[in-house]
Amino acid sequence: MQLRHLTMFAAWESHVAIDDFIAGTRLGQALATGWHIRMTFLRRWGHVSEFGGLPESVGEQDSAAPVVAVTLARMKLPQVPRFIRWGKPVEELVRDHPSTTLTIAAMRLPRTVSTFSVWTSQQEMVDMVRGHSTMP
Repeated sequence: MQLRHLTMFAAWESHVAIDDFIAGTRLGQALATGWHIRMTFLRRWGHVSEFGGLPESVGEQDSAAPVVAVTLARMKLPQVPRFIRWGKPVEELVRDHPSTTLTIAAMRLPRTVSTFSVWTSQQEMVDMVRGHSTMP
């Protein structure tokens, strides 16, 4: 656990908007001391109101290309124990999958959990999500 670290995911209208945020706000300047990555949105499953303007998919993509998967779960407090019980085996599957190159989990107590994983191919990630992976 790294209690003094912050992770932020955001959708931006342009690279200029990101640069303006980093240079022109206190939070942006604080985050600039660490690292950031700029990703292109491909698809979403589920709904998070803050990202409600994002489409379900931006169209066909190269299934052999590397991909990053970000998950976000916000639960009511009574749902947290069930989420932990059912989520642990999935977390282990992703962590141990031969097609992941990086897996990180973060939480904001008491009810928000997020994961970030880098996959060697979109097809491997989709196969794991749909239960078609060759991994047991």
